[in-house]
Amino acid sequence: MRCMRSWNAMCHVGLPFLRKATIVPQAHASFRGMMTVAFGKSSLNEILQKVEDYKDDKFFLKDFAGSLPTISDNQVFANADCALQHIKHYGFDYDFTLATYNKKLPHLIYDLAKRRLVEKFGYPIEVESLKYDPNFAIRGLHIDKETGMLLKLDQYNKIQLPLFKGRSPVTTAETVRTYGGLRVSRSYVRENMHMMKDLFALPEACLYADVIELLISKNQPFEPSYVIQDINSAIGYDRRRRWLEGNVLCVCVCVCVCVCVCV
Repeated sequence: MRCMRSWNAMCHVGLPFLRKATIVPQAHASFRGMMTVAFGKSSLNEILQKVEDYKDDKFFLKDFAGSLPTISDNQVFANADCALQHIKHYGFDYDFTLATYNKKLPHLIYDLAKRRLVEKFGYPIEVESLKYDPNFAIRGLHIDKETGMLLKLDQYNKIQLPLFKGRSPVTTAETVRTYGGLRVSRSYVRENMHMMKDLFALPEACLYADVIELLISKNQPFEPSYVIQDINSAIGYDRRRRWLEGNVLCVCVCVCVCVCVCV
């Protein structure tokens, strides 16, 4: 296990003593054999010791900072080689690639969705007075459909404290009572959690927390999974029926007209 961790560290850090390495099959049985193929006659103990030294002293970033090439914001780069002469068609993602949105868009999504919650789903009229908070949520959060919690998980599904129910942080003791610890299984995440994957999900997460907080303050019983479903439907409805696109399109048309007039 220590050998494999060291191997991963050398592959990712890129230590200066690494020589030209050939690609070694992952299923190779002998770690020592892999090291021999990759580093020739270098001593395995010497390599491992250097890895540990760099990990302990943490000075490799300082060593590499001056030698790293600068990357221009106007350049396009990738982590793998691609022979472009064999590519006949190119495609680009629309949102936040070809189209760049300003800070008003999340407010628009939030306002359209909360209006539909009141008008079509029968939520309390107080929902219309809720305001979008751009500083509340981040991408990568999960909403638990069973408990109503809004939380962040790391790559090992360990809960990052604190988590929230509505706008109120949940104590560690209550978290442990709810989940039986500070880690959840992959199957539970897959079956019961909804992930906020992109920037469009930020107003969704904020609206969910605000609605839950409002229902709790009114002592109104609710089922978290239904609240999530209603909010998803409200925001999804905006996309299908082009409420959102219509508002954004109007802004784009106005800008184009102003530009043409000025020219």
